This record gives sequence, C-alpha cells and structure tokens, in this order.
Amino acid sequence: MKKGAEFKYQQVYTDLKKAIEIGELKAGEQLPAEEKLVEKYGVSRVTVRNALDGLAELGLIERMRGKGTFVREKVLEKNMNSPIGFSETNQMLGNISSSEVLEFDLIKAPPSVVNYLGVDENEKVWFVRRIRSSNNLVVLYEESYWVESVCGELTIEDSMNSILSKIAERDVYPHLGRQEFVAIGANNGVARHLEVSDGFPVLMSKMAFRTRDDQPMFWSVNYFRTDRIALSYMRKVD
Repeated sequence: MKKGAEFKYQQVYTDLKKAIEIGELKAGEQLPAEEKLVEKYGVSRVTVRNALDGLAELGLIERMRGKGTFVREKVLEKNMNSPIGFSETNQMLGNISSSEVLEFDLIKAPPSVVNYLGVDENEKVWFVRRIRSSNNLVVLYEESYWVESVCGELTIEDSMNSILSKIAERDVYPHLGRQEFVAIGANNGVARHLEVSDGFPVLMSKMAFRTRDDQPMFWSVNYFRTDRIALSYMRKVD
C-alpha cells in the first residue's frame, strides 16, 4: 500500500473505530454506505473496504448481505447465574480476555464492604481497580474487594488474570451471591475508563459473594458497556 493510500485508509479506519468506541455509532446501527464514505473521505472504494475489513477483524462490525454493514451488537455474553469469572467466560466463548490494573492494595475494609459483606470494620481486604477487555475491546470497569482472611495472599500479577481461579487453587469458591443492577449514565471517571462519552448508558452491578461455609469472600462494583456485553439469566421454576 502506497504511503498516501495508507494514510487515507488509516483516517477512515480510525474515525469509524472511534465513533463506535465512544458510542456515536451505536450497537445495531448501520454504517454509512460505501459510496458515502468514498465521497466523504475522497478515497477509493478499495480503501474504504480495507478499512471496513480491519474493523470486522476486530469484531466491531458485521456485514449483512443485501442489507449493509452494522455495528456488532455484543462481543460477550455473561450468564449472571454462574460464578464463573470474566476470564473463564471469555475462554469458553473463544475470546481473549485481558486486564489493565489501575490500583492494587491491601486496605482496611471500607464502610461499603462492611455493609455488603458483614465483615468487621478492621478486616483487611485486597482492593483491585481494573479495566477488563475482550478481544482488545474494553467491556467493563471494575472495583473489587477480596477478604484477605478468606481469599489468602494475592499479588498484582494475580489481579491481571482471574482472581477467582487463583483463589480456587486454595479450594475457596463463591457459593451464595447477591447482586443488584442499576442503569446509569457514565460519569467522567467511568466514561474515561470505558472509553465512551459522558452520559453513555452503562449497567452498574453491585455483587457480594460468600463461600459454601458462609464466609464473606468478595464484593465488587462493575460498570458494563451496554453495547459490548449481553447479560443473561436462567431461572428454574418448581
């Protein structure tokens, strides 16, 4: 690809990718027709198609024959009845998960953890603040608290992967959980971490889990990008 053509390709690719990531182009929305993009950027149809190919490889868009090109609805489906973690869910679906750890520390349990888990106010918890991605696409922003006396020693390297898997090595598993959901507009901090515009619709989840022997295990607050994840429930009625 010649230098000039490469620059034009990058401009089309970058503009569309950013529009999808910040929510200007929403899940399920149709992209402008190739002819419109050719006219807008003053490039060839081949350049536009190459840019769209790159977005399709990232899983951001999908082409529907006879209909056009659309922003993909979801990149991850999470069954909220299962205590299986984010990393394990991605692995089962054939996706690649990654985490960016923003903060990791052993702290005194804050009032929110004392309230949700019923621990003593002097209890020590591992505080983890991280951004979780699926196939290099940011899916959720998370703040979690793991009870040291139950979960054991953790390292920042553990927090870059599956904390649940690490704790399972010690035969400690989540059993009974409580979860709350609230639909909100992303504020400045959450929006920045999720790479969306202020006010973008996100699903906030507060989740507390205890072990099979009723020991307080962890409490977390997750903010899900609603354009990149589907949450599902399975219910058994007797």
